[in-house]
Amino acid sequence: MDSFDLALAAGDRVALVGESGSGKSVMARSVLQLDPDVAFSGSIRLGGTELLSGGEAELTRVRGGRVGMVFEDPMGALNPLQTIGRQIAEPLLLKGVPQRTALDRARDLLDELGVDRAAELLAAGPGDLLCGFGRTLASAAVLGVHELTAIVGVEADRFDAAIPWPEQLRATGDLLVRLAPALRDAGSRLLIKTHEEITTFEIVRLVESVGPDVLGVAFDPVNVVVRLEDPVAAARRVVPHVRAIHLDDAWLCRTSRGLARRMCPLERGILDWPRLLPEDARPVLDFHRAELELPYFDQAWLAAQPDRLAEIRDQGWALLVRPAARAG
Repeated sequence: MDSFDLALAAGDRVALVGESGSGKSVMARSVLQLDPDVAFSGSIRLGGTELLSGGEAELTRVRGGRVGMVFEDPMGALNPLQTIGRQIAEPLLLKGVPQRTALDRARDLLDELGVDRAAELLAAGPGDLLCGFGRTLASAAVLGVHELTAIVGVEADRFDAAIPWPEQLRATGDLLVRLAPALRDAGSRLLIKTHEEITTFEIVRLVESVGPDVLGVAFDPVNVVVRLEDPVAAARRVVPHVRAIHLDDAWLCRTSRGLARRMCPLERGILDWPRLLPEDARPVLDFHRAELELPYFDQAWLAAQPDRLAEIRDQGWALLVRPAARAG
């Protein structure tokens, strides 16, 4: 980044908007100098205090005290081994505030945000994700809803090296196995969406191992291309389990990062919808306000995917991959 200039008065709210990779997160993290390997020059002032040359002691005083940050990375946002209350109160505890006072302040913050059952949320800790799913299923059954799509995490998880994807996948399978009795008791089915971080091969294995009576597939073909799957072949693979299909479209294009997928208006992209639509799936019309550009050539990931290598070889995807290989 070069020549960034921004001033905020007390009470101001500013949204920084830009393309992925343009430097928004780098700028935000630079304010508190959270990346020790990044070289800084210029001036960063908070009130009358110069942060850039203030030293680590000054930064420690400011971090979490006068300046807070909500991190984008969901894997680093919450510690599964601590209660929610302990984590919300942590900045105050680090400043020496007594634990009881810090927890009371955490509850007040949730009340100010209008969070229902704040005390119960503060006490939530390890294992309570399963309990939360169970309560959701019970409520859905009362309302007559018998097919659910749950979103846990975001596509950025697939780039997180802290927890390898095979471990994330195993943990997901374990959770679904434990959740299966509650699904059967409620007469409900949980739908797993084809998303950028998971292949249809992996989804089918999850469905078959846990049980097709409690799991189904919400098929969104624009996402399977990010994992180099042929949309029609992917549709044939999951069709016995598809309960909903997401209607959107995408095209493949060259970018500064190589070949990437970008969202586009329906029927203007590469998807062959007449061949993709199952007869009895519930359609879900997806509206995207961004192109959601994602690269679809990841050599490290591909090397660990024998399923993908075989299909790419058989179906000619190498014609699309070779330009990306040369670029990267």
